[in-house]
Amino acid sequence: MKEIYIILSHSGTIISKIIKIYTRARYSHVSIGFDPDLNEFYSFGRKKIATPIGGGFIIEGKNRGLFRKLKNARCKVYKVMLTDEQYVTLRECINEFIRFQDTYKYNYLGILTTMFGLKLKRSHHYFCSQFVAEVLHKGKVWHCEKDFSLIRPKDFEQIKNATLIYEGRVCDY
Repeated sequence: MKEIYIILSHSGTIISKIIKIYTRARYSHVSIGFDPDLNEFYSFGRKKIATPIGGGFIIEGKNRGLFRKLKNARCKVYKVMLTDEQYVTLRECINEFIRFQDTYKYNYLGILTTMFGLKLKRSHHYFCSQFVAEVLHKGKVWHCEKDFSLIRPKDFEQIKNATLIYEGRVCDY
């Protein structure tokens, strides 16, 4: 058996506050990782710390990127146990995103359509929860009834074999 980590977070940026207000959830962002120390995890978000414009596939970490700057960012970390086959499939999927990361863009339009309950699939465009849902689906880890473009960070709390292992500030993990 292998494990992965699902990280729900809230950075406190203006965009994250808007998402939090709309979703009425404590956390506005979700990432996925393989490192139990959370030094490296993956998602879609801002590529430059100073601006949300020009987002796409990102490699985050508890002391990297936005979390390095925003010391009071909060998170909730879940551990999910996988078979070796699921783990390999997820690794391969993430490696594809890493290899072609410059071709992926942030799905700004998808954020708007999800607010109205409208499905939207755009090639090479994702927002955080849409990305994590697709990766988990490809790895046969989670089968959500919702369209990936309608999934929100709080939906990941429903993964049956996920175990909450931490809640608090990202920097204190």
